[in-house]
Amino acid sequence: MMSDAPHHHRPRLGPVVWLLTAVWAIGLVIAPLTGLVARSLTSVEATPIEIRDEIAHLAGAVEAARDQWERTVDPERRAEIDRRIRLFADRARRLADHDGAPRDTVGFANFARVDAPAMAALWRGLAIAMAIAALSAILCYPVAWATALALPRERGILLLVAAIAPHGLDALLGARAWGTILAPVIDLVGTSGVAFVALLHAQSPLMLLALHLVLRRLDPRLIEAARDLGAAPSRIHASIVAPHALPGLAIGAAATFALTVGALATPLVVDRDRLDARLPTLVWRQIFRSDDWNLGTAHAVVLLAACLLGTIAVLRIFGVGRRHLFAPPVAGHSGSGAGAGMVPKPYLALFLAFTLAPAVVTVAPFPVSPTGFGGPAVMALLGDDRLGRGLLGSLVVGLAVTAVALPLGLAGALALHRREGRGATLLFALLVSPLLAPGLVLGLSTSILGHRLGLTGGPPLVVVAETGAVAAAAMVLFLVRLARLDPAVEQAARDLGASRGLVLRRILAPHLAPAAAVAGLVAFVLSFRDHDAAAFVVGAQRTLATVVAERLRFGPSPALDALGAVEVAAIVAVAALWLGQRRRLRRIDAHRRGSPV
Repeated sequence: MMSDAPHHHRPRLGPVVWLLTAVWAIGLVIAPLTGLVARSLTSVEATPIEIRDEIAHLAGAVEAARDQWERTVDPERRAEIDRRIRLFADRARRLADHDGAPRDTVGFANFARVDAPAMAALWRGLAIAMAIAALSAILCYPVAWATALALPRERGILLLVAAIAPHGLDALLGARAWGTILAPVIDLVGTSGVAFVALLHAQSPLMLLALHLVLRRLDPRLIEAARDLGAAPSRIHASIVAPHALPGLAIGAAATFALTVGALATPLVVDRDRLDARLPTLVWRQIFRSDDWNLGTAHAVVLLAACLLGTIAVLRIFGVGRRHLFAPPVAGHSGSGAGAGMVPKPYLALFLAFTLAPAVVTVAPFPVSPTGFGGPAVMALLGDDRLGRGLLGSLVVGLAVTAVALPLGLAGALALHRREGRGATLLFALLVSPLLAPGLVLGLSTSILGHRLGLTGGPPLVVVAETGAVAAAAMVLFLVRLARLDPAVEQAARDLGASRGLVLRRILAPHLAPAAAVAGLVAFVLSFRDHDAAAFVVGAQRTLATVVAERLRFGPSPALDALGAVEVAAIVAVAALWLGQRRRLRRIDAHRRGSPV
C-alpha cells in the first residue's frame, strides 16, 4: 500500500529529464569552471619580444638563403648556402626550445602573484557587498511586509510589480541615471558613491523577492490573533514577522552579497577612473588591457571563491536551506490584509520613488537629461548602426538563451522536486551556482573552454556563458510554483488510473504554465541585460549591453537617451499587459466559482 509520505508522491522521471540535467551540470557548470581553475594553475611564459624578433629574423634569413640556393648552379656555392641554412635553422630551434619559447608550468605561481593591492581590492569589495546586503534588508523588509501580508492581495501584487518592473531597464543606463541624479552632490559622494547607490538599487529586487516569498507563508491568523490580544505593531514584528522572515533575509542577503562582490559593469562605467579599487574591474583590466591571463585567471578564481564561500557562510550561519524558499504556502492564505493599519505608506512612497527614479530620469525631458530628449535623440538612435547591430545581436542571443534555459530549468526543477537528502542538496547547489557566480567568471571560463575547443568569440559562446545562470533562475521559479502543487491531486489522479502522460498534460502542465511564462520573460530580460559574461566572449559581434558600455565611457549620447526611453516604454507595456491578463483570468475564475472578483 502506498504511503502518504511526500516522497511517495514524487513523479517518476524519464531519462530526458536526467539527460538535460546532466548536460546542464556538466556542460555549463563543471566543464567551464574546471577549465578556469586549470588555467589559473597553469603559468604560461610569454616569449620575450627580443627573442621573437630574432627568431623571425633567422626565419627570413633561411628563406633568403634558399632563394640564393635556387638561383646558383655552383656546387661549392650551394654547399656553403646549405651550411648557412643549417646554422640559421639550428639557432632558431635553440632559441625556440631553450631561450624563451612559451612553456606551461603547472603550480601556484599565478596565485603567488596575487599581491596586497589585489587583496585590498577584494576586501573592499566584500565590505561594500556586506553593506549593500544589510541596507537592502532594511529597505525591503517593510515593502515585503506590505506586498505579502499587510495589503489586500491585488494591491500587494500591484505594489510588487511597481517595485520590480523598473529594474528591467538596462543596468548601465540605470547607473548613468544615478550619475545624473547625484550630480549635484558628486563632489561629496564621488564616483564610488554613485556606484554604491546604483548597485544598491540594482540588487534590491533580489532581497524583496526573497522576503516576499517567505512572508507569503506566514499564517495571517497569527497576526490577527496577536492584534486581537492587543499586541502593538512593533511587538508583532519583533515576535512573529521578523523571526519568520529570517530565512528570506538570509537568502536575499546571500544572493545580494554574491552578485555585488562580482559586479563589473556598473563600477566599470561609473567608477572607471578607479579600476584598481575592486577586484572585478582589476580582472577586466588584466585581461583586456594587460593581456595577463595568468594573473587575471588567478584573480578570477579568488573572486569566485570569495563569492561562493561568502554565500555558504551566510546560509550556514542562519541555518537556511532550499526548503525555506520552496516550502508549500499556507493553506487559505489570500493576502487579505492581515496587517491593515500597519502599512508604512509614506515609506512605501519613498521606496517607490527610489525604485522609479532612474526610469523617470531616463525619460525626463531636457534639462534633467544632459543631452535632451525628443526628435533629435530618436533620429540619432535610428541612425546608429552599431546600436542597431547590438540590439539585433541581443535579441538573437536572448531568444536562444530563453529557448535553451527553459527546458533545462524545468528539467532541474522536476529532478529536485520533493527530493531531499544530501545528494539533492548538492545537485541544487551545483545547478544554482552559476546564478551566484560573478558574470565575468562565467564569461572568462566560457572563453577558455571555447579556446580549447577551437571556438572564437561570438553569439554561440555568449549563449553558453549566459545559459547556466539563466537556467538556474528559471529552475527557481519552477520550484516555487511546484511547491504550491498539492501532492494529493497527483495521487488522486493516479489512483483513478491516470497515466504519467495524462497527469503531465492535465495537472502539471496547466499548473506550471504561469511559471513558464514568467520564467521565459525573466530569462530573456536577464540575457538581454547581461554585460559581464558577454564582454569576455562576444567577439566582434557585439550585444547591446556591451555597445552601451563602450558608449557610456565617452560621455552623454542622444541615442542612448532614446534607447533608455524605448526600454522604459517596453517595461510599462509588458507590466500593463501582464496585470491586465492576470485580472482577466481572475474574472474568469471568479465567474466559474460564482464569487466576486
